[in-house]
Amino acid sequence: MKKLPFILPLCVVILALGLGCSRDSKPAGPSTTNKPTQHIAMDSDLEKRPDGLHYFRQDTVPFSGLVKSTHTNGSRWMEKPYKDGKPHGKWLEWYPEGKQKTALSFASGKRDGECSSWHPNGQLRWRATFREGQPDGNWDEWEPDGLHVGHREFEAGRLMKEALPEELQQRIQTVVQERKELDQTVWKEETAAQQVEAVFTDLWDELRGAKDKFAPLAEFGFSSLALPEPQSKRTLEWNIIDRHLKLSADAKPMNPAEWKAWLTARKTEGWELIESEWHQETFAFREGSDDADSLFRFTIHAQNETRRVILRGELKVEWLKVEGAQDLHVGELTVDSLRVLERTGAPPFVPKLKIAS
Repeated sequence: MKKLPFILPLCVVILALGLGCSRDSKPAGPSTTNKPTQHIAMDSDLEKRPDGLHYFRQDTVPFSGLVKSTHTNGSRWMEKPYKDGKPHGKWLEWYPEGKQKTALSFASGKRDGECSSWHPNGQLRWRATFREGQPDGNWDEWEPDGLHVGHREFEAGRLMKEALPEELQQRIQTVVQERKELDQTVWKEETAAQQVEAVFTDLWDELRGAKDKFAPLAEFGFSSLALPEPQSKRTLEWNIIDRHLKLSADAKPMNPAEWKAWLTARKTEGWELIESEWHQETFAFREGSDDADSLFRFTIHAQNETRRVILRGELKVEWLKVEGAQDLHVGELTVDSLRVLERTGAPPFVPKLKIAS
């Protein structure tokens, strides 16, 4: 109890020193209100404001931090870093199965550095280099099977060079060669059928566009043409005369010169060709030969003053393989059968309005 007088003054001194330290300590630092917010956020937490910067919810300062998203299966989807409200750093994206989809480099809101994208199978889709938001350097692209299909070179956003990669050129050559072999084997008949049909399609187009519609027929190349002879005749309603013609066994074919003379005679008589249609029905190679035969069905509308006729017939075409030529050429033409419908008198319909084409 005698030591108590010494202990009490000591406590007072310690307490005074403690209070003195409290008064002399450094003042609190400045408010952090104006410092960039550091967050790990979801994409839906950010909003882009009129100043072009991204903000976290109601914050008044631009967002700095990492945005993370997940797929519905719980696997990671995207990781996108921001700094001062702008994309900055490596933006990464994954497919739901976990394989990487994209890797984009940003600096202060602009693409900068190497950027890449992958196919779902993990094969690189494209890879390019950017500088300040513009492509700068090589830009290459690949198919899912790894085929290099594109190569471009940029300089400050300007395309300086574009070329087909050697691997793609080789693949194209292979495909062309394979197609050529198929055209000569599996698709030989189909390819030839399309080629010969185009001969009559071209004739059809020429007839539609020609002022003198006899001219394309006169210039059409062939070796001979056999026409049918009348077999029967009857009268239908509206005084329509129905004639049927068949090719006789002793029919004498015309050569090209005789055909031109025949057409000239019809033109002199006053006949006009109004329109026509030509459709290939069948095509087949002759057995063991490169020569072929096809059958076309045709319709021709013609008029001579008040006489109007419609001709519907079947045209057999012989196709010959000429030595040194790639395509088949027309040989003999035979109109095996023909039906002619004729009506005389004023047309039942008179055009009232013509729209200029």
